[in-house]
Amino acid sequence: MDRKELLDKLKIFNLNSYESKIWLALLMKGSDSAGSLSDLAEVPRSRCYDVLESLEKKGFIMMKIGKPIKYIAVSPSEVIERIKQKLKSDLNDQIKKINDLNGSELMNSLNKLYNSNNTSIKPEGMTALIKNNKNIESHLNYMMKNTGSILLSLDSKGLKNTIPLIKEVIKDSNKEIKIITDFDVEKKLVSEIMDFAELKQIEKTKKFCVTDNNAALFLTDQSENSMICLNSEYSVETLKDLFHAKWFSA
Repeated sequence: MDRKELLDKLKIFNLNSYESKIWLALLMKGSDSAGSLSDLAEVPRSRCYDVLESLEKKGFIMMKIGKPIKYIAVSPSEVIERIKQKLKSDLNDQIKKINDLNGSELMNSLNKLYNSNNTSIKPEGMTALIKNNKNIESHLNYMMKNTGSILLSLDSKGLKNTIPLIKEVIKDSNKEIKIITDFDVEKKLVSEIMDFAELKQIEKTKKFCVTDNNAALFLTDQSENSMICLNSEYSVETLKDLFHAKWFSA
């Protein structure tokens, strides 16, 4: 891999152009001074010390004790471990901040605003289109976590993609789960599902999910899915009736 290609791929480490050039130069030399690295990496000397300080803070290099001051490259393997630890630490900090919002004055105010507006929305207005797999997965996660009952109707492809999410949601909870799917589901997957849910197979499966207070209609099976979210009591009860009609006729 040539230098230009290497520099381009170093973007994955969240390094800017000068940082990438200095770190690559130091990996080549092992240890070197700022002036020498500036020449080798073709980075202006006026910027070199700032870049080296940034790389040191990020854990890519270390300063060597002695005179003249030199810098030592940290091995790429160790850099990856440092990045992983930093990401985990940052994520835990963010999760703690979010969790601390529960019951806070801010959340009480936001919920008060949300609930006051919901009372004025008609059932036909409680409908939204959700696009993108990540957004759909997040909404399904919310639906399934905040309920005691899950009614799921999906074809074999959709079911296979959704089962990991269901297993994650119910890992530490006790929920009633009923699933309707088609006859194309692999026997191994059927056996796996039967460990935590009731399952029936029918032909021409409709694609939707119903929980205690929410419902969702899956529109496509393509890589870029879309889903209609229904929050009205009427919509939820209608889909529940449809599910039970299919369930008891199977």
